[in-house]
Amino acid sequence: MNREKKVSLAGKLHLVISLLCVPVALGAIVALHYEMISRLSMWSIFLACMLVSRIEFKKFQKALVRHRALDGE
Repeated sequence: MNREKKVSLAGKLHLVISLLCVPVALGAIVALHYEMISRLSMWSIFLACMLVSRIEFKKFQKALVRHRALDGE
């Protein structure tokens, strides 16, 4: 099989969404530092971002495993 095949667009999208959650969580921490949001709001945003990031990364891993299975590895 061809080892140069790329991961599907859906798999890449899951990875991008997972990685985009990190700056959002960091932005919540910065907003708390400058007293723009409350501590509870910061933790809510932070936990939601980490949850979404974990779910999307798991989906990316499944897409990667499925892609490798199709290649016969």
